[in-house]
Amino acid sequence: EEAKWGLEYLFKIQDKDGGVFLAVKPLDWWQENAPPRRLLDNKCTGVTAKTVAVWACGYRAFKDIKPAFAQECLSHARNGWKWILQHPKDFIPGNVYPSYWTGDASSVTLAACELFLSTKDIDPEEAAEYNSKVTSDIKKGKFGNGVWIYSPYQENFSYVHTALYGQIIPAMCRFYPYADTETKKLIEMHLEKWTTPWFKKVRNNPYGVAENLVKSYFGMNGWDSEVAADMLLAGYTLGNREMTDYGIAQLEWLFGNNPFGLSFVVGYGEKYFPSPFKRPPKRTFGGIIPGVIDFDSNGIIEIAGINEWQTDE
Repeated sequence: EEAKWGLEYLFKIQDKDGGVFLAVKPLDWWQENAPPRRLLDNKCTGVTAKTVAVWACGYRAFKDIKPAFAQECLSHARNGWKWILQHPKDFIPGNVYPSYWTGDASSVTLAACELFLSTKDIDPEEAAEYNSKVTSDIKKGKFGNGVWIYSPYQENFSYVHTALYGQIIPAMCRFYPYADTETKKLIEMHLEKWTTPWFKKVRNNPYGVAENLVKSYFGMNGWDSEVAADMLLAGYTLGNREMTDYGIAQLEWLFGNNPFGLSFVVGYGEKYFPSPFKRPPKRTFGGIIPGVIDFDSNGIIEIAGINEWQTDE
């Protein structure tokens, strides 16, 4: 029921033409004299693609238990895909460097992949179009500065932070069983190249976690979990134990295998921190939410107050 509620909420932010809005607030989160938060704004290719992928998954999840609702999900997904075909590069901010929260070219690949999985048994001709799109993307795409892109965007290559910004890892993994031989080899090559730099980041860490995420973004564990999820998916896809162990180590860090011996997920596990810590984005109203930061000089877990978060973090 929670999944159904979430999918129905997403129905509300799809425009009549099929595009999906980024937010019901201004792009800059808060501005003086900003429009009301109820204003739908910032229709975006990446956001539409990510939402289309979710609706396609919703179709498969509900087709046997709530077939009418499943068809509604698929209808919204197809409508969104039509908008994507008409607006293939309307990313925010612009076409140069889409961010992790607005999506990128890999979001479109994932949308095509999920639609392929949802239509392959009910409309082979339609599914063939999605299959062709995913295959083409994998053959012509590349990693650029951490995101899956095409040549008009950026030329610098990096495999490291793809999980943080895009959806190409799950797209390739989910498509892998249905890919042709040539595409399978490309997927294997990309997954192996993507994982290699992450392995280097954990060699000197006794907990087996990526130090650049732990040290630079302490208290913000979303990125650790994203890398873990993608690494586990890659390991499962290729039958690679090293990838699987890496993903498990990231999750174990979050759930208690850390210097505190406590779960970072409030409410999960036998022992967890009493309150979450979150650095607010840009300007915000109200005070800073207190939360765990580090050990004090006596080795006691230190909880940040509203005036301490900048230096303690």
